[in-house]
Amino acid sequence: MENLKSIKSLLKLQNWKVDEKRREVGMWESKRAKCIDYIEQLDRQVAAEKEAFDNTVVGADFGTFLKGVKKRQEDTWKKIEKIDQEIDALKDQLAELFQELKQYEIVLEQRLKRLSDEEKKREQEFLDEIGLNLHLRK
Repeated sequence: MENLKSIKSLLKLQNWKVDEKRREVGMWESKRAKCIDYIEQLDRQVAAEKEAFDNTVVGADFGTFLKGVKKRQEDTWKKIEKIDQEIDALKDQLAELFQELKQYEIVLEQRLKRLSDEEKKREQEFLDEIGLNLHLRK
């Protein structure tokens, strides 16, 4: 029975590790989504500025502005690539943790089944002994 408690404790710990890794993946995916939103915001800003510059004669300023925006977008795409690498690594770790969790669940099921089988066997032996004793008394 003590062995069963230790397996259940390991199972709880592994569940906690899986949940923590899922939260971590979610945090990185949220960071990625914010970067994509930032790039889209820059695109909208370029469109608005282009419209404003089309109505004026000062085209050189728009070129400088556009270079700055493109640089920020490139930097953000590089950041997204690093985030994607981190997410991939975390998902690999999550898969390993999940696999370990399933192994603990299987071990727990096997132990519970073995305990149930042993209990059924003891009950049957007890009933057999009662039946034998009643038969011998006749």
